[in-house]
Amino acid sequence: MSGEPVDRRGLFRDLFRQATDAIVPALEDRFAPLIGDPEPGPASVRRTATPEELQSAAADFGLQAHGEEIARLAGRSLQLLPAVHGGHGPVSFGGRPLFEEGVEWPAWQGRPLTFLAELEAGEPWGRLLFFYDAVGRPSGCLAAHRGSARVLSADGRLTPADGPALPELAVPGHVAVELVLPPARSGEVESLALSPPEREAWEALREELASMQGAQLADRAGAPFRAVHRVFGYPHADAIEMALTCELTTAGEDVIEGRARLHARAPELAPRAARWQLLAQFSGDGKLSWPWVAQRIYFWVDRDALARGELEQVWAIAR
Repeated sequence: MSGEPVDRRGLFRDLFRQATDAIVPALEDRFAPLIGDPEPGPASVRRTATPEELQSAAADFGLQAHGEEIARLAGRSLQLLPAVHGGHGPVSFGGRPLFEEGVEWPAWQGRPLTFLAELEAGEPWGRLLFFYDAVGRPSGCLAAHRGSARVLSADGRLTPADGPALPELAVPGHVAVELVLPPARSGEVESLALSPPEREAWEALREELASMQGAQLADRAGAPFRAVHRVFGYPHADAIEMALTCELTTAGEDVIEGRARLHARAPELAPRAARWQLLAQFSGDGKLSWPWVAQRIYFWVDRDALARGELEQVWAIAR
C-alpha cells in the first residue's frame, strides 16, 4: 500500500459525481492505493487498475476496436471489506448506527427494519445508513414492497441508536476502489453486438482486470458464490432487468422475478427505467450473520433524485 494519503470524502464525492452525471473519468494516480488495510481474501481488491492498463489488456485480447465502448462502460466501485481483526475504518457493518437527533428508526409493515451497514460518504451525506427488512426478506418484485428498504443520511450532531441490526455487534470495515466492467451477458454489453469470440474475449478481459487488481470475479458464470459488498459499479445480476423492475413496481405494477421484460407495461416504461442507478449491493455473508444465503440485496436509487440529495427514491431487489 502506498504511503500517500487518500481523501476518502473527496473520493466518494468524485464517485458520486460519476454516478449521478453518468461520467467515467480517468482514474488518477492518487486513487490507485487502497483505502485502509483490508483483510486478505479471494475477492478483495489489492490495488486499483488504471484506464491505461485496461486498454492495454483489451488490446491483448483483441478488443482494441471496442476501446471507446470499454472506456465508456468502465466504472469505479467502492468495495466494502469487513475487517476480520477489528480496527477502525470508514465502513461499519451492523451494531449501533449513528442517527441525527430526532430521526426515528425506519419501519415497514409495523416492524423495524434491520440495520446492515453505514459508510462515511463525505459531503453532502455525512454517513449513509442502509436498512432492509431482513425478517420478511421481500424480493422487491411487488408494488407492496415499497418501503421495505431505506437509506438514511446522517450528519451534524450524531447519537448512537438502538434497533435490530445484523450483526448485533458492529464489525468495522475498509474501502477499496475497484475498476469494473459489466459482464458480457448484461444489457450494456449486449447492445454492442459483439461476436461470439468477442464475447469470450470480453469475459477474459474482465478476468484479467480482476486479476491485475488482486481480486477474482464474483459474477463469472459457474463461479462459486462469494460475498462481495459494494457501492456503485455494476450489479452481479441483470442490471437492465432490475432497473425495469424498479420502474414497474414504483408505477404500482407487480413483476414476476426475472420476467420484467415480458410485463404488459414494459414497452411503455422501459425508456424511464434508465433513471435507476445501482447504489449498493450486499451479499449473503455468514461472517455478518446476514441470512440471505447465496443471495444479494441490491439497493437502487433514482439517479436524478440522488443528484438532488434525495434518498427517498430507493428500491431494494433480492436476487
